[in-house]
Amino acid sequence: THPSRKTSLSTDAPTDTGAYLCMARRAAGEGSVYRRKDGSWVAQLNGTYRYARDEATAKQKLYKLLAGAEEAKPENITVVKHFDDYLKLVQTNLKPRTFKRYREAVDAHLKPAFGKQKLHTLDAQKIERVYAKKLEQGLSPASVQLLHAVLSASLKRAIRLKLIQHNPCKDVQTPRVEREEVEVFDPSEVRSLLSAAKYDRLEALWVLALTTGLREGELLGLQSYDLDLRAGTLRISRTVYNGVVGTPKSKRSRRTITLPKIAYDALQRHIESGEYG
Repeated sequence: THPSRKTSLSTDAPTDTGAYLCMARRAAGEGSVYRRKDGSWVAQLNGTYRYARDEATAKQKLYKLLAGAEEAKPENITVVKHFDDYLKLVQTNLKPRTFKRYREAVDAHLKPAFGKQKLHTLDAQKIERVYAKKLEQGLSPASVQLLHAVLSASLKRAIRLKLIQHNPCKDVQTPRVEREEVEVFDPSEVRSLLSAAKYDRLEALWVLALTTGLREGELLGLQSYDLDLRAGTLRISRTVYNGVVGTPKSKRSRRTITLPKIAYDALQRHIESGEYG
């Protein structure tokens, strides 16, 4: 046997030098298996190499390389594969809470709904049918809007990578979300809450919540150096969600607010109590 014998995957291995020269002119993208001078075997496809101890194992590795290359062709990429790649990409760019919602939308709804459909076959009609079915099953319009946002964002990436030419989400009519009226405390309820909190060690927290409009995560993320008593201001620069400290959702959320007198007084009492830190 020739010491550096090469074979095409689709033919039997050549046994002489003439056969080797013929097989060296294989079709582009076909890949090859060959033996090295040290006796080991190599599977090669488009500059990617896999090493093996024997020819049979090398051929198996070439089969895997060919299967992966076929799967990676734009016309063969499934919606499931597309979402797996997308979630890996965005995980480092999204806040943990947002990524959790994206993953839940993908795993619980989008993947099961579209199954193993090819990515390039998605169209507005198929997507609208899925949304309609989700609504029938009891999913809220707001939740369907989230599915739409995740799907559309992922398809924008697919366009950038030239996997598809058009984002079908642009042609989809999404369900209308009815905004619920927010119930607010009336003045007497606020007074009752402030009175009840007056002797609680977390009085300052309750007062800030009632008088500044800060979100729960923003309140829990406050630290001593965020407070400037001389200026009477409070800086919001972090949030806490599920015990994880992060940054606010947007640049506008990073802000400095002027404290109402009642909040200023509550914070002063908190400092004087010795629990400030």
